[in-house]
Amino acid sequence: ELHRDIVITVDDTKDMYTQLERKLPSQSSKWDLDKWKERHDWCVEQINLKKYSKDKFEWMNNIQKEYTSSCGNYTATLLDNAYAIRNEGDKMKHCVGSYSDRVFKGNYLVWSLCGKDGKSSSTLGATIIKDNNEKKAVYNQHYKQCNSPVRCQNEEAFREELLKKINIQFKKEKL
Repeated sequence: ELHRDIVITVDDTKDMYTQLERKLPSQSSKWDLDKWKERHDWCVEQINLKKYSKDKFEWMNNIQKEYTSSCGNYTATLLDNAYAIRNEGDKMKHCVGSYSDRVFKGNYLVWSLCGKDGKSSSTLGATIIKDNNEKKAVYNQHYKQCNSPVRCQNEEAFREELLKKINIQFKKEKL
């Protein structure tokens, strides 16, 4: 079992150095298992920093980031970087963090919805459809914590209001 643990840790670490486009340090042949595990953890951290960057997705620069519902009970914040999307998934205990690649590619939008008290109430996801040189955001999913369904009519109404506003903004854009 120890042998298997060593082989997996070493192979994983080597693969991650390659993924990070870095050379394995020459002294690595003298590393003990603890050092390999330390470097393995460092590589995981570097990959996650790269994958879940706080850098804003450039294609979203001209999209309005904050919306308030017409009833004034909710605000929506567009999540415009992988780090924010991952944090939303962690905070709400659902899988929206796995959608950051779709958002990066310009195929998806994620909003964090909060109530008047400023506490997160739900997460809204919309697929972006590109057709005839136009973009349109189409409802995909809207969940509370742990994928609980949204059952509040005001919150559902805000979802529709938000999608209409973003689609009006998209119509003003040229692809």
